[in-house]
Amino acid sequence: MGRLTPELLARPTAEGWVAISLTACLSLAAFGSANNLLYLLVGPLWVAVGVALLHGRAALYEAEVHRELPDVVVAGVEAAGWLVLRAPPTRALGVVHAREPGVTDVGVFAKLRPSKEGRVSVGWRFARRGVVDLDRIELVAVGPFGWAARTRWVASPCAVIVLPRPLGGADGDHGVPELDGDVIGRWS
Repeated sequence: MGRLTPELLARPTAEGWVAISLTACLSLAAFGSANNLLYLLVGPLWVAVGVALLHGRAALYEAEVHRELPDVVVAGVEAAGWLVLRAPPTRALGVVHAREPGVTDVGVFAKLRPSKEGRVSVGWRFARRGVVDLDRIELVAVGPFGWAARTRWVASPCAVIVLPRPLGGADGDHGVPELDGDVIGRWS
């Protein structure tokens, strides 16, 4: 399993920029008019923005993720596999998005309780045959209120051998072995 590297980026989402802009405008109005009611409104808003930007660092830092690759990967054909995320033993995880090069889907993990695993089905698609190095997985956790997103990179190196697409065959037949009972079908 790959461990998370120490880099940490926290950035406001589109909704976060709206909240920050609205809070800044209300702050200017409060200071300009000396209106106590606006002060009472602006204070908690700045606290909520701060909490959204600072929340979730420790839980995402201690999480572990790994990939379960399919046995056969053919160039130009989506190969289904899994990304598996394990929450840290003492903290729960909120919604986490997982991405990596070659993945056609973004895996979205729902909330995970401490020490629980979540599995997301994803598809890898590579344009060319040969050996493809997959070195890291990007995890993006959206903070409370959806105002901030944290990005962590997981070092999880592995090499995938992408087979060439066989010539010929029926339309839609990509040369992936088909299982017929206990016997593996022929390559076309």
